[in-house]
Amino acid sequence: MQGAVVACLAVPAADSAQAIPLADLFGGEVPETIVAGDKLFSGWTLLSNSDETDLSQIEVTPLDDPADNLGLRYTDTGGVLTLDTLGEEFGFTFQFTVTVLDPGQQITGSSLELVDAATEGFALVQVRESVEDAAGTTTLATKDVISQGEPNFEVLLDAATFLPQESIVVTTAVSGLVEGTEDFGRLTQFDQRFSQTFIAVSEPASLGVLLLGLTGLLVLSRRPQEAAAG
Repeated sequence: MQGAVVACLAVPAADSAQAIPLADLFGGEVPETIVAGDKLFSGWTLLSNSDETDLSQIEVTPLDDPADNLGLRYTDTGGVLTLDTLGEEFGFTFQFTVTVLDPGQQITGSSLELVDAATEGFALVQVRESVEDAAGTTTLATKDVISQGEPNFEVLLDAATFLPQESIVVTTAVSGLVEGTEDFGRLTQFDQRFSQTFIAVSEPASLGVLLLGLTGLLVLSRRPQEAAAG
């Protein structure tokens, strides 16, 4: 039986002390947020959880390295995203907002990566992501990563770029399925990252000084012409 395996990739180690259970991000009396570098992850909303997966077993950790590609890591610490029984499956969808805290930076792209997953036989695990503008009216990017046993197929990394944004809305759908008695599927870890670029912002005071200087030069340049005409 052929299988598809996604090994642990060479990525920066995450600080487990900062991890928070995914379930804790939804529906609390005090809205939970995560900060990674200059990015704020807020507005967490659980849209669906068809098989009532125990999301308290999935830890979310901020990734603050490298500084221009910050993001989040999701780790299944309780085996809730492991499938080894005929017809067993999981599926849940959630949404959050990413905002840059540094006014000189804007988000220009995103990536989705399967870090640790495995499938055997007629099994698959999959993560899909949709990125929209802050108003939720324009889709900026869609991504899809998957590990499938038979037929053997996998996409470990999917990335996209878009026009600079101060804030974006991200919808993430996680799913898995086994279709045979000897099939196996596991999704242990995946990453979502958001690249950014520096956007120069002119300070009002500096702009005013520049305009005043240009006005002065214009006045001085006209004086010799007026003297000659007189």
